[in-house]
Amino acid sequence: PVDVASLQLASGAASQLDTGGAVWSVDLADKVQLAVRYLEGVHKIPAASIRITDAYTDSSTRVTHVYTQQVASGLVVANGLANVNLDASGRVISSSQSFAPTDQLTAGALDQAQAVARATPADSLRVALGRLAPTVPASIDRQTLAGLDIRPSAGTAAYTVSGLPAD
Repeated sequence: PVDVASLQLASGAASQLDTGGAVWSVDLADKVQLAVRYLEGVHKIPAASIRITDAYTDSSTRVTHVYTQQVASGLVVANGLANVNLDASGRVISSSQSFAPTDQLTAGALDQAQAVARATPADSLRVALGRLAPTVPASIDRQTLAGLDIRPSAGTAAYTVSGLPAD
């Protein structure tokens, strides 16, 4: 097996691919590299913003499917997805992508530490309640979360939340 991150890109620069530690066979690694080159060349997507989320070759069709996710400043970009499908010879037979333009991501972008620093305790509680919403019988939607009254309790580290549905 070959670690895809150790491969060279078309430019000759060392690959900066984020593979999540995945190791694939040379044939699959070569096709992953071809898919990245394709995204770089045709869609003008920088390799450093591509995270490989899955790659496999279908044994019956011999088509290799490479799935990617967009990252910027170490953060995953919502709905920034791409896939490239290659035939057995390594030719791209189809692809799609919904990556955000790089210039839009870097203009005024916050890094993860800045984003966390700007989050208030009320913001954090809304996110936590939103994630818990599917597990409780009450109907808690985005409008409900936005309308919550979240206030610190005097003299403690606790918060009082008002505006949650009764059931």
